[in-house]
Amino acid sequence: MKKSSILLASLILFFSAFGVSSLAAQDSGEYYYTNVSILKIYPHAMGYYIVYRRPASLGTAEIFVPKEWLENRPTKAVLNLTSQNVGPYVTIVTKDGAFDHVRITAPSNIRDPAWGTLTSGVPYNDKFKVDTLEIKY
Repeated sequence: MKKSSILLASLILFFSAFGVSSLAAQDSGEYYYTNVSILKIYPHAMGYYIVYRRPASLGTAEIFVPKEWLENRPTKAVLNLTSQNVGPYVTIVTKDGAFDHVRITAPSNIRDPAWGTLTSGVPYNDKFKVDTLEIKY
């Protein structure tokens, strides 16, 4: 009786391992992320305009994160506001070489120097109509 219980338990464990590995194989994409420092983040009615430091040079570049990415499920963007003493940064996550989602970490205090304001009348509306983001090196 004891041997049959051990045999049954080992068979259950053996076949459940195959079930877990087949689930993992279905979502076996290669995820990579790139972090870049935010120099300025500008809130806009259509999203966030972010100026960041290019990782491979001393230059700057910009990205536009539409507000819909933050609101719709599944989200393509996450905004993390923190009160910790952490410099603001953007994390762009790719899966199998294609854009998957973006994470923005910024200070919760709107008076922080990382936050900026856009002058009225500056036309940015067309730049928020994007489907993907790409980091410029």
